[in-house]
Amino acid sequence: MADIKSYSYEPETFVELKHSKYGIDWPVIYVLHDTKEMYIGETGNAAWRFKQHFEKAERKNLTTAHIIADDEYNKSATLDIESKLIQFLAADNRYKLQNGNGGLSNHNYYDRERYSAKFEIIWKQLQEMGIAHSDLLQLKNSDIFKYSPYKALTDEQQAIVEDIHDRLAVDLQATHIIHGDPGTGKSVLAVYLAKYLLTSDDTKLIKLALVIPMTSLRKTLKKVFASVKGLSPSMVIGPGEVV
Repeated sequence: MADIKSYSYEPETFVELKHSKYGIDWPVIYVLHDTKEMYIGETGNAAWRFKQHFEKAERKNLTTAHIIADDEYNKSATLDIESKLIQFLAADNRYKLQNGNGGLSNHNYYDRERYSAKFEIIWKQLQEMGIAHSDLLQLKNSDIFKYSPYKALTDEQQAIVEDIHDRLAVDLQATHIIHGDPGTGKSVLAVYLAKYLLTSDDTKLIKLALVIPMTSLRKTLKKVFASVKGLSPSMVIGPGEVV
């Protein structure tokens, strides 16, 4: 069963972790947060990773750290659980995540179903701790989860994102057309791309807007953008506003 231990996020803790069971040389998932923002990650050396985060101005202001560990964890399991936590805690909308949205994992691995069951237990523990609020089923059915930029893309979708990013990095006049039948994930890809471009160092200064003709979808995506750090509802506009 997963063990969640909480610490103050400060240099003294980094020293303490060097002498703890899961502080070094073991795969764990961790959650760093204050009252408004959160960062989620996975590592094989929590003591070193926490110290590394603390050197960044954005992370240094976080106040609390939680380490999620299990004697049965391996690298594939922690990557999977990290990805799930990012997706569901983003949809829960209790905190704004400092995470970028690149590299989320959705690969298969040995005994994945058992680790998925373990994740449900972790989520209940986080609810009891007041870190998570809504139930998983409720979140899965929410618009914020459906259109969240925190998604593990298919290989084809990821290739499209990287191609557009690489071209925009050198030529802002580039034009791209993505074809897809209804329900193939074009809107999800567009939201993902917006977050990805504004997180990447070489495209983060571009002026970006998502043009949505349908009023109901535009309202939904404004709510999604409002919930994501670095995005704004004003970035979701109608065709008339383009002019």
